[in-house]
Formats: sequence, structure tokens, C-alpha cells
Amino acid sequence: STSNPNLRSSLNGGNWTDSPYLKAQLLAQEQLDPMVIFGPPAPLNMEEVFSKDKSRHHRFRARTSSANWEGQDRLTEED
Repeated sequence: STSNPNLRSSLNGGNWTDSPYLKAQLLAQEQLDPMVIFGPPAPLNMEEVFSKDKSRHHRFRARTSSANWEGQDRLTEED
């Protein structure tokens, strides 16, 4: 809770947030499947996301799920 009345009113969002129409729309939106609206997410390409520093690309090597942390799946000093 804040004692600053200006900050307090801005945190409440204003009178428009008390709209019954807004509440109904938000409740309806809650039932929507984002996959239907946006489609499936594209595969993540780490090299593309972090393309500025190509020296770090080796850090994005594929991990396996062996659960053997002493073998090839172990974290390296660089990780």
C-alpha cells in the first residue's frame, strides 16, 4: 500500500477499469485458446536471436536427456 494519493490512483487504473463491459470481455477472453488465435509458436533459433556475437553460438549445443550429469550432458565451465 502506498501513502501517495497520486500514485495510488494511478495503480488502481482509473474508473474505466470498473466497466461491466470490460469485465465481461475479459472473462470471455479467458476462455479463448491462444493457439487458435496466434497459431503455434515458431521454432526458437538461438543463433538468430543472439546473432550479434557469433563467438557464443557454440554455447547453444543440443542437450540430451540422459540425466547423466557426469558425462556429455554435464555443464561446462563456460555454461
